[in-house]
Amino acid sequence: MKTKNALCGFAMAIVLQLGVLAGSAQTNIYLFSGSETNITLPPGTYIITAYGAPGGGFIYETGGVWGYVLGGLGAEMSAEFNFSASTNLILLVGGRGDTAATVYNYNGGGGGGGSFVVQGSTPLVVAGGGGGQAVYALNSFYAIGGNATITTNGSAGGGNAGGSGGGGGSRGGAPGRQAPQSQDQRRNFSEQPGHPNAPHVDARSDRWVGHDTGRNDGNYHLDQPWAHGHFPGTIGPRFVYRLHGGNRDRFEFGGFYFGVAPYDYDYVGDWLWDTDDIVIYDDPDHPGWYLAYNTRLGTYAHVQYLGPG
Repeated sequence: MKTKNALCGFAMAIVLQLGVLAGSAQTNIYLFSGSETNITLPPGTYIITAYGAPGGGFIYETGGVWGYVLGGLGAEMSAEFNFSASTNLILLVGGRGDTAATVYNYNGGGGGGGSFVVQGSTPLVVAGGGGGQAVYALNSFYAIGGNATITTNGSAGGGNAGGSGGGGGSRGGAPGRQAPQSQDQRRNFSEQPGHPNAPHVDARSDRWVGHDTGRNDGNYHLDQPWAHGHFPGTIGPRFVYRLHGGNRDRFEFGGFYFGVAPYDYDYVGDWLWDTDDIVIYDDPDHPGWYLAYNTRLGTYAHVQYLGPG
């Protein structure tokens, strides 16, 4: 058995790769779901990689600009196995720790959940989660969320009592950047009871529901992509932005301005432009656009960067 370990900031997944050579390997990825997954593998050589979840962070405000700082990094643990017979495995992917409830207190973010691959009662690969971030008064750090250890012992905690932790298969935060999945019906996005009829992220599978029209969708064509340049801020789940006003045509946070794609106007009618928190992601399919994920609603829209104020 070959092994490797490292720290990984954003992934919350278990990856099974059948075959060692990259050109011939088949890869399956299992994301955070909140429950165990049972699988049966045929005989063969596998590289199994588990990613622990990052710890929860805290929201801060400085000079009218709101931001989000992530907690400690989760571990990446990988090993190569040769199974000579069919093998049953139990997979459990940990969730990101909760964010501290408010800014001006001594609460900390929850610890990230560990990810586990188990054969019967024998653990094969275990990746620990990162520690939760804590904040002191006036936005100065009081206890930094520690990174996951790569030993059998956890590290000591610090600071005052923190928030609830994202235990193994427990709770998640903003979605990690996963490739959006295709859907059969573009205009009906409520693929499960209780899900919104708008493009959204399925929290159980981290799937971008509705991002299915491909690179040649004329609704998101721009004659001059990046006409105002690229957004210089932090992209991805490590940073959450608080909206500071505007409307679907031009909204603002932190001195930066964006506009919603006209084709997505119907999907942002319930956004609160002065209080909602959003996360900005790259759009891998449509040049010139970003994806703005609304953390309150779980929905997203295509947005274009319009430059600083």
